[in-house]
Amino acid sequence: MNCSISGEVPEEPVISKKSGLLFEKRLIERHISVSSWLVAVRALRFCCISILLDACLYTS
Repeated sequence: MNCSISGEVPEEPVISKKSGLLFEKRLIERHISVSSWLVAVRALRFCCISILLDACLYTS
């Protein structure tokens, strides 16, 4: 299966419980760190963290 962001096979895959989409954990973490300074992105950051936490719990 391929990452929903990069389209590549993830090295450290995580799956969102809500959407069922597969992500590369590193890309989610990088997105959060890069965009965290934007006030408008706080809601998206929360969403990404939720996806990451859901996915980590789902794949553990």
